[in-house]
This record gives sequence, structure tokens and C-alpha cells, in this order.
Amino acid sequence: MSTSGPAKESESQFLAHQAAEAKLAMKNVWAEMKHTLAGSVSVRQWTQRYPWMSTGTALAAGLASGYLLTPRDRDEAAAMWEKFKQRMAKEKSPATNQEKPSPPAAESHQPTIWQTLAGEAVKNLMPLVAGLIGAVISGERQPPAEESSSPESPTAS
Repeated sequence: MSTSGPAKESESQFLAHQAAEAKLAMKNVWAEMKHTLAGSVSVRQWTQRYPWMSTGTALAAGLASGYLLTPRDRDEAAAMWEKFKQRMAKEKSPATNQEKPSPPAAESHQPTIWQTLAGEAVKNLMPLVAGLIGAVISGERQPPAEESSSPESPTAS
């Protein structure tokens, strides 16, 4: 009977060793699966590898979201618009609580078409004017090309 004791211990040690190896193998497989899943979810890699499939998927997702978010009739559209306006008013109200609200007449004032065109023209011409001023200033600092390239100078005569 004394011979069966050490055999049982070696068998139990063997099983414990096997269980530890199985746990380690399962841990490694789990880590590999997480790494593979993380790599397969990367949109950038999918787009680089399958550009047309990615474009089609984006198009389908856009169409589906547009279909789901677009109202079906005018009443539903009006209700959605009112909800949107209320939501936007709620978001703006904490910031405007500190200041007095402006009178309604001031809000309804819109610039004329000529005022708008003049404002846009000034905005678009400012970079041009600044560039011209910069060119004039830098041109004054450099000597003219004709004087420096001429072989005869007034002091050489």
C-alpha cells in the first residue's frame, strides 16, 4: 500500500500541472482573441485594406440613418422642428440668463442685401490688401533690380 501513495501524489501533481497549463493556454488564447478583435475593429485598417467596401458601408449607413431620421409627412416634420427649436432654446438659455434679453424688434432686424454684399466684399478683400501692403513694404527694403544689375555705377566713372 505504501507504493500507491507516491503514485497518487505524482498523479495529483500531474493533474495540477496540467490544470495550470490549461489555464495558461486559455489566458493566451483570450489575449490573442482580444488583440485580433481590436485589430479587426480598426476602421482605418479596414478602409486602407478595403476602400470600396468601406465606402459602400458608409453610404449604406448614411442612407439608413437618413431614412430613419427623416420625417414621413408634414405633421411629423413640424413636430420634429418644434422639438428641435425647444431643445436649442433650452441649450442657449443657461448662457443667456446672465444678460438681459434683447427686445424682439432688434432680433427681427436683418441687414439689406447691399449691406451683406459690402460686408462680404470687405472680408474677402482684406487679405488681398494686407498682401499688397506687405509686398510694397518688402519692395522698399530691397534695392531695385535695375540699379544693382547695371555694370556702370555713378561712383565708378
